[in-house]
Amino acid sequence: MFRSFIQSRMALACAAAIMVVGIQVADAKAAFTYRIYGTNEFSGSLATFGGYIDATFENNGTDNVKLTLTTVNATDGEGFKFEGFYFNLAGLAAGAGNAPVTITSIGTLPFSSWTPNYGNNSYQPDGDGQFDLLLNFPNGNFSTVFNVNETATFNISGSGLTEASFHSVSVNGPVGKNGFYVVARVISLENGEGSGWFYGQHLNPVPAPPAIILAVSGVMLCGLGGLVRRFRRSPLSDAIAA
Repeated sequence: MFRSFIQSRMALACAAAIMVVGIQVADAKAAFTYRIYGTNEFSGSLATFGGYIDATFENNGTDNVKLTLTTVNATDGEGFKFEGFYFNLAGLAAGAGNAPVTITSIGTLPFSSWTPNYGNNSYQPDGDGQFDLLLNFPNGNFSTVFNVNETATFNISGSGLTEASFHSVSVNGPVGKNGFYVVARVISLENGEGSGWFYGQHLNPVPAPPAIILAVSGVMLCGLGGLVRRFRRSPLSDAIAA
């Protein structure tokens, strides 16, 4: 009976390890982030800004994806304004103004207004590579725009939509100004420093350390359980029992 008890506990540990690994794999596929560094300007005259902008796409229920935009310590020393966000949607039907998805804000936004724009390959940052969707943020005084250390969250809904729908890159642009997942337009607020277009880099999701430890522990228990079972079935175990 004691042997059966130990074996049942080992089986539970193995199942827990498999569940944790499965959960981590699911989480890794359910969300991803594009990071737009202030040194990633490919067009314009702003040259650089401090910090970065994060754009995170996360599954938010069936046919829904949550988009979170955050400006992290983003400033150019003279004032910072995040005015436009370009991104792509796989399988978007042709035609400017087409709306295969619905974009709505979540909670209170840190700026006065915004406008979603749709259309297959219809939006070109500074005339470069083509994008399907563009969010325009206000162009006004500092208190009404998307500026430093602020977050805006949106829900994007559409048939069959998942975070994977937003992995496409821009097309038909000149060499060195094409193949971008997302682009941000940033404008200086003071002294006429100009504006710039900055591309985003894909960040790979990393499982949480406690979950990794639990998974490894479970797998180790599975391995020990297998060794114990093999030992009990070996000639040596029979000799010891005799």
